[in-house]
Amino acid sequence: MHVRKDTGFTAAEIRCLAAFPLVTLEKFTGTAEFGTTEAGTLAAARAIKAINPATRVLYYRNVIVHYGGYAANAALANVPGAFLVGRGGSDKLVRGRVQAYDLTDAQVRDWWIASARRVCDDPAIDGLFLDGNVKVLEPDYLLEDCAEKYSYFCADDGYDEKKSKVWMTHPAAFDRPLGAPEGSAAWVGRLGRPRLHPWIRPCVSPPGNRKQNRKHRLEITSR
Repeated sequence: MHVRKDTGFTAAEIRCLAAFPLVTLEKFTGTAEFGTTEAGTLAAARAIKAINPATRVLYYRNVIVHYGGYAANAALANVPGAFLVGRGGSDKLVRGRVQAYDLTDAQVRDWWIASARRVCDDPAIDGLFLDGNVKVLEPDYLLEDCAEKYSYFCADDGYDEKKSKVWMTHPAAFDRPLGAPEGSAAWVGRLGRPRLHPWIRPCVSPPGNRKQNRKHRLEITSR
């Protein structure tokens, strides 16, 4: 169960959540009642655990997108240049309205890890739900918007993309195709220049539903 509610959960809602084996408490959880996402998350997690200690509860953090509501955000005021800046000078790069972390800055990475660890150290939290990690790993993400000094995202300036991301190293066993045994279900090529595998086809919404389904979906088919 992946859930978000800015007010506190009712007793009935907590009982419902406690029936699931895995629960992720999203951003802004409980902020209206408890003041911060951290406090709201911990209050909900402790209530769930009081009913069912076996339920695994995950704390939500986005890897690159800067969301409000976190008490930890105040510490970023002490980190100059914590956010990416676009070529036009704006730092609202995500969907044109949200800031993005400059993950080339060690201070930003240290802040992110420390703020996540503080919540995850609580016995009611079993782990961390990482969102936006694909954005960080995709070299073309924000490529057109970022100022050139952020070479981490400017993939055409001749730098080595893998060596530039040593802080996100992972076991070599993870370097394998994803998807069904018959072949990878991933995109071939970079974002913006995609080519689908033959057994993945776009789902086109019926004419009557185009306004409600603006985004293309993918359907994985068997051979």
